[in-house]
Amino acid sequence: MKKAEKAFQNQIVTRLVLSINRSESAEKALRTAQLAIQYKSSGELHVVGVELSGNPTAAPFSYFREAFSLLKKHAIPTTIHVGEVPNSKVLSSKCCCDRDEFQKCRDIQDILDFRPDRFGHCLFLNDADLEVVKQMHIPIEVCPTSNLMTLGIQSLSEHPILKKIEGVIPFSVNTDDTALFCVSLSQEIASVAKELQWSKEEVISFARGCVCQVLEKDPAVVGFLQGKVEQFANNLNLN
Repeated sequence: MKKAEKAFQNQIVTRLVLSINRSESAEKALRTAQLAIQYKSSGELHVVGVELSGNPTAAPFSYFREAFSLLKKHAIPTTIHVGEVPNSKVLSSKCCCDRDEFQKCRDIQDILDFRPDRFGHCLFLNDADLEVVKQMHIPIEVCPTSNLMTLGIQSLSEHPILKKIEGVIPFSVNTDDTALFCVSLSQEIASVAKELQWSKEEVISFARGCVCQVLEKDPAVVGFLQGKVEQFANNLNLN
């Protein structure tokens, strides 16, 4: 990662979000949290946060609460995948936690109450849940191709929240996993722009808003990203 930055100086900035997997143990989650804290303490700038992801039908967020509470205590940014499936589907597949202990699962509500720095997916949040997200001003990571495949829908016109959050809740467009879903970020943004009938100006406005959502808050890095967006706008003769 650092070699790539050096090789393509002034062209690319890379940052890493460590991942806690819902299918793995709370002990491993705690080690991941401690690793993020160690990176921060040592001055390692490339690790900027920790996420909760993986199989959404495995363990609930509450099983990993200790790790995420520790991260919050040390001001480590977090992003949590929420509402990829209904609450009733959480704990429906193999995981490391004691099912009896987490029998009454409020996964969506528990994650909203935790208030991470970003939410992932949010597919099964109802209107009341989305209103809570709106009031918190926390952005959502939308992953179009991933969502189409996991929901078994044919078109973004069927996406459960995309049109609901446009202009209401800040969001970014992401690939989720470029290799797995065989899609680039440019393709994802293009598909959303087409579905929402964005003009070139609206695409640029969207990109400017996404810069505000990055977990890296170093003014130099944020300025670099803003400069790249403006360079793109200039190339389109929009400035």
